[in-house]
Amino acid sequence: MPKVSIYTIAKKVGVSPATVSRALNHPEQVSPETRAKILQAVEEYAFIPSILAKRNDTIGIVYNWREGIFRNYYFSRLLNGLSSELQKFNYNMLLFAQDRFASPQEWRTFLHQHHVGGIVLVTPPKDDPRIQPLLALGRSVVVLGSRIEGDVHFVDCENVQSTRTAMQYLFDLGHRAIGFIGGDLTQVDHAERFEAYQSFLREHGLFREEYVHITEDIHSFLSGQGGFEGAVKLLNLPLPPTAIFVASGNCLLGVLRGIHNMAKRVPEDVSIICFDDLEEIAPNITSIRQPIERMGRVAAEILIRQMMKGDGVTKPEQKILPCQLILRESVKSPPREGR
Repeated sequence: MPKVSIYTIAKKVGVSPATVSRALNHPEQVSPETRAKILQAVEEYAFIPSILAKRNDTIGIVYNWREGIFRNYYFSRLLNGLSSELQKFNYNMLLFAQDRFASPQEWRTFLHQHHVGGIVLVTPPKDDPRIQPLLALGRSVVVLGSRIEGDVHFVDCENVQSTRTAMQYLFDLGHRAIGFIGGDLTQVDHAERFEAYQSFLREHGLFREEYVHITEDIHSFLSGQGGFEGAVKLLNLPLPPTAIFVASGNCLLGVLRGIHNMAKRVPEDVSIICFDDLEEIAPNITSIRQPIERMGRVAAEILIRQMMKGDGVTKPEQKILPCQLILRESVKSPPREGR
């Protein structure tokens, strides 16, 4: 097949090469109808402008935009892990929201214009149609902090067994009334933790719906307000839980504030385990420590390997990293036998 150029696209659509250039680089200068025809031709020919045939020395970090995301300890640690590895190979990072474009070809053109050689897709929600155009880009995409079914590279932490280990620890200490505070079940990790919590208690005949507080509003969840409301709700029950499993560090400070608001003490009145280790912010909390920065480094390693392999077919690299239960002072045996 003859080499495709901007002139090929222009001839196909019946416009000037300058119009094709504007449609690709400055779409606001071209009518939607004309741009749609040009993009259709670009898709048909799988055309990438020759001006972009430089070294792709940038990695795109695609994330789900939420207010305050750059203050989020989890997101910032993932970025730190990614950055530390990418710097070894002199790669830059470019951050942008996942709903920027709607088609694979629009993404492909944009990424080549910015010399982006690979994509790290950070914590995409379950079954989110917005990520399909990105996944269609192929082997140069790694999902980080979540998992996607199919032929996709991903790096995540182990959630189910880690949660069950924490529940078993509470159970062995004598806790039979164990609460759950969490949210954002659109995330694979959070949903898995809730399911592991439920299944453990159901196996022991201990699950009670009133001991569960899930914050559906994302802003309330991320701000900690949901955690505060959950602690107040659970501790106001006629028979409150003797322990609470906090399923995300996003909830922890709110939970602790709620416990203090109820004039209760940790662990004398209620034990706490948090799935996230925020020792710098909330000391002495028994935690499940995720290897967050290591996850970022491993994702970068996978992506760089894939980019260096060229166009050959490769088996997807799918990594589930173990977590660690860190025992501290926020857990003790219940003050009286389970209820």
